Amino acid sequence: MAGLHVVFLGGFSLITFTVATRVVLGHSGHEALFETRLPSLQIATILLLTGAAMRAFGDFSPARPHWLSHASYLWILAAGIWGFNILPKVRIPDPTEDLSCSARRQRRAAQEASSRS
Repeated sequence: MAGLHVVFLGGFSLITFTVATRVVLGHSGHEALFETRLPSLQIATILLLTGAAMRAFGDFSPARPHWLSHASYLWILAAGIWGFNILPKVRIPDPTEDLSCSARRQRRAAQEASSRS
């Protein structure tokens, strides 16, 4: 059971938050943040992995409910921190502006070329 806790609640949660971050940032025009470290994602990762370890340890402890409940609190805290920092970046795009990745790349390249001149 400990292995299942690590895989499902640690690994899949981490994958879900990472993919969701990529989708939110990519579709909201914040691709520049891909190249930086996001403290909120780092904190959420630490909390998720700590919670997964607590769940695994709880399976071998006589105080199992204590470990599992505290691990779930860490998961909720990680989700809250992630949501508070990442979800505000979701916005409704301006229908008159082309927000496709290729259009933004071309605009950024044109800006860089004009700044060099």
